[in-house]
Amino acid sequence: MIRGIVLRDLPVVPDGPAGLRAALGELELCQLPGLRWFSPTLDESTLDALAVELSGIRLAAGLGAINAAHPGRATEAMELGDGDPVRGWRRMIDAAARLTVESLHFTVGTLEDRFSGDWPRQLAATAELVRPLVRAADEVGIPLVLKTHEEMTSFELLRFAEATGVVAGFSPVNLLTRLEHPVAAARRLAPLVHTVFLDDAAITWTPAGLARRMRPVGEGVVPWPEILGRLPAVPVVLDLHRAELDMPFHREDWAVTHPDLTVPELLSVASLATADEPATPLAHRREPGLKALLGK
Repeated sequence: MIRGIVLRDLPVVPDGPAGLRAALGELELCQLPGLRWFSPTLDESTLDALAVELSGIRLAAGLGAINAAHPGRATEAMELGDGDPVRGWRRMIDAAARLTVESLHFTVGTLEDRFSGDWPRQLAATAELVRPLVRAADEVGIPLVLKTHEEMTSFELLRFAEATGVVAGFSPVNLLTRLEHPVAAARRLAPLVHTVFLDDAAITWTPAGLARRMRPVGEGVVPWPEILGRLPAVPVVLDLHRAELDMPFHREDWAVTHPDLTVPELLSVASLATADEPATPLAHRREPGLKALLGK
């Protein structure tokens, strides 16, 4: 198993390749927020030199949000493409190849998008936008990975993958916010999973319905040994989520935006819920997460 961490959750902020190597310690992979972390302009000669300095460190990187309905959100891609985000994403793919980045990750939307009334249309339009990017990334041997972000269901990811050729970044704590049981979601996505994002959460009852409260790995409801036993040997990346999210499932406007969710699965998640308690502070979650990742 390849063990990694997202950059923001490293115990110390690294300064350049040497600092990154030291900060990773026993971990093999770091997922960067974007390709410009080392070179703001993606200068080719700078990237080639960095590739030598980064030798031995496995890297993944983010492409940001790709949403055909909201191109303005793709700030980095817009800047790199002189106002054309597609050109910017293609430059990022080329830069990733120079840095020998192993995978490129993206999300599509936000919770506001999901409940905007046109989420299915956004997904369909974005699939058209992503399909040629997948081909471009395939040409340099880099998979495009769509994360199960807080607004994305596993069912939608499966359909998106069929339409585009992306693979899955499986984040069980995010699928809890769509009231999907982690084991059932793992079963659905198993053939597509490229990366697993390690974190944990509790499900609690609130006046609004249910809510996600973040917990140290091993102290929440995600049955990690069972999930990892169901999935192929893929990179496992510590990714400590911050958001506290409500799931007011009894509201009609919530229910109609989850047409794939079955009553038995919803009840299986609700059965995990406890009385509401505050989330565990982030500072108390990093060390247990690293220990779980390293098997300590």
